[in-house]
Amino acid sequence: MTRTLAVCIGAALLLSAGCGARSEAGADAAADPFPPRPRSFDIRSTDPCSTLTSSQVKELGIVATSRSDLVPDLPGCLHVASGGSYRVQLLVFTGARALLPGYPDQQGLDVFRDPVETDIDGFGAVEARLLRGKPADCAFTVDTGADSSMQFYYSTTGDDSDSAAGCDKAREFASMSLSTLSAG
Repeated sequence: MTRTLAVCIGAALLLSAGCGARSEAGADAAADPFPPRPRSFDIRSTDPCSTLTSSQVKELGIVATSRSDLVPDLPGCLHVASGGSYRVQLLVFTGARALLPGYPDQQGLDVFRDPVETDIDGFGAVEARLLRGKPADCAFTVDTGADSSMQFYYSTTGDDSDSAAGCDKAREFASMSLSTLSAG
């Protein structure tokens, strides 16, 4: 179920990333809604399975990790923990702002519901629920560059209906990953 959901999400974002090319005027009209990034890094050279330290893996209760690229242009990693799983996807061609309502050619409408602007450790981000998932499933898409972002998911394997708890886990995962990437 988790792998199928991830494949659907990744494929939808990859397909929508190439659609609706904007002119320069369109790009100017859609000013970046996020604050300046506190740090920058090139996710194109990032191994998605190296975003957590061994102590963070232990803290999150992760028992298995596997590389799970949905397609070559969407590198990802799945971390399985008791009661749920964490996934990171590197969106090397899609900026986080493209998921916000009102953005020209808004993306992710077939994957996410209720996207809202937020931040994680000073990085602009979009928090959203998954259309095809359990109530506790949550995703954060973090602004890492003008046309790149990282998505951090938490998906429960139980009957957990506490949506706040799922987003808390996804936020913690994102925060830990950003900290690790910034240190390296």
